[in-house]
Amino acid sequence: MNKMKIKYFSGFILLLIFGGMLTQCTEREEFFPIDPNKLTIVTAQVNGSNLNDQDEGIKVDAAFTLVFSKPVNSEMAASKVELLTNGTATELGITFNDNKSVMALTPSDSLEFEAPYTLRISSGAFGANSELLENGFELNFTTEIEPKPLFAGGDGTEMNPYQVETAEQMEIVRLFLSSYFVLNADIDLTDFVGADPQGWVPIGVLGEGFSGNFDGKGFTVSGLAIDRTDINEVGLFGVLEGNGSIRNLNVVATGVSGGQATAALVGRQLSGTIENCHAAGSITANNSRVGGLVGSQEAGLITKCSSSCGVFAELSRVGGLVGLSQAGTVSESFSSGNCESLSSRVGGVVGSVEEGATVTDCYSTGNITARNRGGGAFGRLDGTASRVFATGKVTITDADASGDYPGNVVGQIGGTGSASDFFYPNDQVISYGGGADITTEGTPTNISNFLCASPNGLFPNFNFTTVWKCSADGSWMILAWE
Repeated sequence: MNKMKIKYFSGFILLLIFGGMLTQCTEREEFFPIDPNKLTIVTAQVNGSNLNDQDEGIKVDAAFTLVFSKPVNSEMAASKVELLTNGTATELGITFNDNKSVMALTPSDSLEFEAPYTLRISSGAFGANSELLENGFELNFTTEIEPKPLFAGGDGTEMNPYQVETAEQMEIVRLFLSSYFVLNADIDLTDFVGADPQGWVPIGVLGEGFSGNFDGKGFTVSGLAIDRTDINEVGLFGVLEGNGSIRNLNVVATGVSGGQATAALVGRQLSGTIENCHAAGSITANNSRVGGLVGSQEAGLITKCSSSCGVFAELSRVGGLVGLSQAGTVSESFSSGNCESLSSRVGGVVGSVEEGATVTDCYSTGNITARNRGGGAFGRLDGTASRVFATGKVTITDADASGDYPGNVVGQIGGTGSASDFFYPNDQVISYGGGADITTEGTPTNISNFLCASPNGLFPNFNFTTVWKCSADGSWMILAWE
């Protein structure tokens, strides 16, 4: 009886052991194919996580990985893989690990937001030793929804522009350089930039400037502080380009310091439009092309704008409104701030007007200080300027016998320069101790003879219907939009 129990018990133990072995074999066959002529895909992953069919919310910056059970022929395996959206193939960068069993797939560009994609690999004999992948696969997934910017409203289109109401929202304008914006409130940047000793980071750089449309709606951005003398293109906006526009915006700079192309509103205007914008505050630079409103205007339009900024620069081309106008247009604008440079080409409206530039219907009332080539409105004029007056004091600090070019309205007129309808007070002060002649281009005018009832008596070619008007007290003239 005891022998039979031992016999049965021994048989039961053998059955358990044998059954366990069968189980282990089954598991090994599932994960490690025994057939040497077959190839399988162990896992498909995206960004380190398993990718399943019909997954949603896949990041647009995606990287895919396919793990094979055996090494593969990399060239043949790569030819079997596709990533498609709406029937269009996405270009892929494909690499393999050392033993060619792991394939990494990286799209050349970010995927589209909220779009259907299919990752597909076809079957075929592309193992390293021609092992067959019997079953390819097709995984379908959808990418994430595009994150919405944290503006007060809008979608960035012309019909529904982004709405900017806070310093934080003004900061993220730089992430949407080609969009439309409206300012719905005054913004004070003081606290926002206070934590950074270099202050505000200009919006837009060369090669990636602001090409959108920003409508300030007459509101003011104040507390603009920048101390970045190690970089160029410095201002609230660093670079304006393309068909970009900035309109109806006031800027108050508590202190803006930069390198070449520095101003309160736009450091460098490559093109586009600046209209009805006004700047106040202090601008300094250790380089050239420095202005109250715009540092360097290389093309485009500036119209119905003003600056009361005090401007100081170490080098040349310094203006109360614009430092340099190369091939742009400046019209119906004025400056009332003082300008000073340790170098040359300093003017109340534009420091240097190049051959391709045009300035019309502008004036300046600020004082000018330059080493040489200083004028009430322009330091040097090589382009075209008409209907301009300047009333500020002009000081030339150099005392050489010649070549200093002090002037009432313009310091020096180049060979291509064209000046018409220039005016200045007959008692305008020119402080100069050298022996060079003063450039008196224009007409000295006794301001006390101005009559509001008949302004064209003193200024026959000025348009007092739509461009100019009498000041409130009737003693002088200002622009019609003021």
